[in-house]
Amino acid sequence: ASVTVGGGGAPEPQHNLPAISRGPSDLGAVSGAAKNGLIPLNVEASDAGVGRHDKASSSPRAAASGTPLRRAPTWAITANSLAFMCVPRAIPACFAQTGWTVGMLALVYSSVVTYDTGLVLGEVCRLRPKIGSYPGLCGEALAACAARRGWSPQAWRDAGAGCCLVLQFATYYLTTVAELIYFEQFFGQLFDQSRLCQWQWLLVAAAVSLPVLQLPTYHETRWAAALLGLLPLAINVAVMFYEVLLVRPWRCQPGPRYDGLLGVADGGGALSGGGEEALSNATSPQGRDLNDVFLGLSAFAYAFGGHGFYPEEIREMSTPSAWPSVMNWTYGVAIPLYWACGIVGYYAYGDFSWSNINLNFPRNAANTASIGVQVVQEVYFILVGNLVMMLDIEMRLGIDPTVCCSAPPDPPPRHESRPTPPTQPPTPHSPATHTPTARLHSIASEDEPSAGRSAPWPEAAAGGRAHTGA
Repeated sequence: ASVTVGGGGAPEPQHNLPAISRGPSDLGAVSGAAKNGLIPLNVEASDAGVGRHDKASSSPRAAASGTPLRRAPTWAITANSLAFMCVPRAIPACFAQTGWTVGMLALVYSSVVTYDTGLVLGEVCRLRPKIGSYPGLCGEALAACAARRGWSPQAWRDAGAGCCLVLQFATYYLTTVAELIYFEQFFGQLFDQSRLCQWQWLLVAAAVSLPVLQLPTYHETRWAAALLGLLPLAINVAVMFYEVLLVRPWRCQPGPRYDGLLGVADGGGALSGGGEEALSNATSPQGRDLNDVFLGLSAFAYAFGGHGFYPEEIREMSTPSAWPSVMNWTYGVAIPLYWACGIVGYYAYGDFSWSNINLNFPRNAANTASIGVQVVQEVYFILVGNLVMMLDIEMRLGIDPTVCCSAPPDPPPRHESRPTPPTQPPTPHSPATHTPTARLHSIASEDEPSAGRSAPWPEAAAGGRAHTGA
């Protein structure tokens, strides 16, 4: 029950546990139980040690550092993680569904729990460097539980990985569908006088996305994440604060409303300048029920998306031990933006906050520019949602997704035929003639016919039978 990989140290005390295979596919399969003190485990998978190539396995579960995927620098994975997860301008609409109190609690809970679970995923992938996907991680977790209970680890591994794969594909397929719908809506806002229908805008969105979808891995998407994800994010956040400060909706008549759960007032009506008269004249949703609250909680969960492909991102890191740095940068940027945009946006627009918050802004140049930037950002969101599925399919088919991005191998050197210099016959006093091999070569050279001289054996000269008296 003691496993030590790549490190020294005294062996741990043995425990009475079910026998577990220590083969290549099961090494450290009980690492998850070690966190609970059930199984002592000392695994140190160094960054250099996880770079070995395992040619015997090409499945996504075992595809890890040995594949050519492990090339991405830390900043590339950080850019992808932050660009996909961070959607701060959606937080006001989450508050509109839950209200101030429940929304604050949900934001605190989601921030703490998802940060912690992200670190746990990174630690598990560090302990098990051959786990290269979320379904593979799920399968190994169930296999470890089954082994402790004396069940068949392989059966539970396959069942867990298969079920998780179905959920992962369904999740990111539907995510991509949602992003396509956002895409065509932004086109409709930009070109509101166009006669194109929704399905026609979907075709336009697909055509625009197709070139970017050729990026094969997270390493290759690093510049797309920076230019199509992070740069539009910064511009859109700046436009949001500009529009809020330009209009100052809390001074409008009527002002924003903040209805509480089941119609109970949650903080009053207009925050300033409106008074009771503005509160009575404002038209606002008639409170919210539990269905609205659960919808808002699911929206908060969506705002912290990205965990579903953390193992796939770690699989491509050239330095997997730097994953905590990825988490720190991702959450160090995203969480302050969530709180700032959430509080300012909901304070400004109340229960009228739209999930597409550009609909709350006046139709001015800044708003139009923001919508255009979001069209660009949607290309990246569609890319990442597809990348999770395409990488899994390609690796199951044994296709190396990095071939198109690698330099072609050098051609083998060409061997030019050169004339063999004439050999000097060995002299009787030459030291080389004293070795058995040299003496045999000397005899053979004497037997070979020279130019202009007939062969001593006509059969040999004519290509007939070999000389039998040699």
